[in-house]
Amino acid sequence: MTSTIGIFIGASFLTWALGFPVRKLLERYDYWDHPNHRSSHTASVLRGGGVAIVITQLGAICFLVCPAHPSFGGVWIASILALATIGLFDDKRGAPISLRLGIQIISSLSVLLVLKGGDWTVMGLTVGLALMISFVNFVNFMDGINGLVVMQMLLIPMGLVLLIGSGSVLSEPQLLIIMVALVSAGAAAGFLPHNFPSPKMFLGDAGSVTIGFSCAVLVLWAFSTASSVVLETTLLILPCYFYFDGGVTLLRRVFSGEKWWFPHREHFYQKLVRSGMSHGRTTMIVVGLQLMATLMAWSILRYQAAWWIALAGVLVIWGLGAGCAELLFRRSLNAR
Repeated sequence: MTSTIGIFIGASFLTWALGFPVRKLLERYDYWDHPNHRSSHTASVLRGGGVAIVITQLGAICFLVCPAHPSFGGVWIASILALATIGLFDDKRGAPISLRLGIQIISSLSVLLVLKGGDWTVMGLTVGLALMISFVNFVNFMDGINGLVVMQMLLIPMGLVLLIGSGSVLSEPQLLIIMVALVSAGAAAGFLPHNFPSPKMFLGDAGSVTIGFSCAVLVLWAFSTASSVVLETTLLILPCYFYFDGGVTLLRRVFSGEKWWFPHREHFYQKLVRSGMSHGRTTMIVVGLQLMATLMAWSILRYQAAWWIALAGVLVIWGLGAGCAELLFRRSLNAR
């Protein structure tokens, strides 16, 4: 227990401290995100600050993962460096979507192949790749208000620690996953003062894409070591917010004939802000729903409930949240 707290606090302090030189460098090289009609913020904020989290995560992978799993750790590090580099370029000047997507595909495919090798079927590899790419981009799309993505990048790894740590006997990979997850959660906690409640920096593409990728790798790694179908099911509950909000919004834009790849303000969290709710309150609502989903996942695992209960529970939690956001938004439009 003491070592667990120590890992979390150490990662938090390191990331918090790194945030100050990172902010100075971003200011020096003019990494300002100026608000436009699609923005949820009203003042210019630095973007790219998530590099502080990335540095901490790189250290964890180097010292924890690489000694035990050099190929996996090496591919993970190479992918992070590639994604962070193109992310910094995109934050500064903008990068073609084809280049960004190409690097995401190569990085995700490399991790998937190293993690399971020839055990993949074509269908399984395709689904795994699609889930990773969509998750990474949904995380990126939602880095628009104070603290939202950072809080989720804290809660999802801590959810992994809770679910995996519930087992009576843990394997060596599971112990590693818990330690890396604690570092990832601690790094997100350390970045929070720079991002919430009053933002000095946003994650930017360099941060959101990269830490979203690492979060997806952690969940996938945990899934591959799961000893039961119930544990597999509950692990998949943790990242569902991004799939639900991002997926539903994407489908609505596609069916309405909009250019879905363009920036917009149609996510449910954005509708809460547009209805007049503050960034802080919106973030805390999402945090509350994520905690409910995590508690539900832990309960299902503890009592070995059926998988369909998990599916129904996720749909109820995020469906009600989205429905309330839509209702508030429509009421605010009618009141104008």
